[in-house]
Amino acid sequence: MTTSPAVAPAGGADLRPLQLGELLDRVISLYRNHFWLFIGIVALPQGTTMVSALAFGSAAAVFGAPKGSGAGLGLAFAGVAVFSVLYIVGYAASQAATVYAVSDIYLGHPTNWRSAYSRVAPKIGRMIWLFILTGLCIAGGFIFLIVPGIMMTCRTWLGIPAALLEDLRAMPALKRSFSLSEGHGGRIFVVLLLMVLLGITAQSVFQYPFQIMAGMLKGKAGEAMWGMLATFGTVVATILVSPLSQIASAVMYYDLRVRKEAFDLQAMLSALEGGAAGQQPARPANG
Repeated sequence: MTTSPAVAPAGGADLRPLQLGELLDRVISLYRNHFWLFIGIVALPQGTTMVSALAFGSAAAVFGAPKGSGAGLGLAFAGVAVFSVLYIVGYAASQAATVYAVSDIYLGHPTNWRSAYSRVAPKIGRMIWLFILTGLCIAGGFIFLIVPGIMMTCRTWLGIPAALLEDLRAMPALKRSFSLSEGHGGRIFVVLLLMVLLGITAQSVFQYPFQIMAGMLKGKAGEAMWGMLATFGTVVATILVSPLSQIASAVMYYDLRVRKEAFDLQAMLSALEGGAAGQQPARPANG
């Protein structure tokens, strides 16, 4: 296959079709070269969620609400509700901010975690609705066994970058993801599989050893300490690994736009016509 020449607008990434190995290498390079940027983006909501969980745990200990009592159940329910809301909002915000940061780097814009998050707030409701619709699509796929569920996961994976970078609402973003991913489900599956394996590896290092120790000491002194270390390890593993999946999603999004819509040529023409460096060219009307 003949590839188009590399285009690197204003110091951004070279825009050209990438082989699978090149795509994975670019994901790792972006993560490594901008490590603290992506860690900062993910650490903010993860830290907030962990602090809220610890706060409710401390409140339960201070008030001494007996297990099974009305007060204990009410406090537990409130804790789970607050934790769930913070987790969903924080997860949506961090995923969106990561996409914006990758796009800025790709297109040669200066970026930091503050500027990435500053664009998320107006779209947080849209992101949460997109997550819900995506989850329903994937769940519907798994109703028809594993393979349809995996296929649906791959076909909806580009919904987040499409929604953010093309300013699409949830349903059009899912349709756009289906359009871009058509014919490339196998490549997306390999990338997603590698992300899952990296997540399992991180949990094996930072979480599982502490969980095993907590299980061995069940009912004995030290169980609480090891359980807390397991929780902390889960947060560390999430912070380290979760940026990779969304970086990969954004890189795959641009790769497929280059392949299907000549995005590299659009970027070059935009620059020649006097557009701002790194400006996002509009997708074709028939895309």
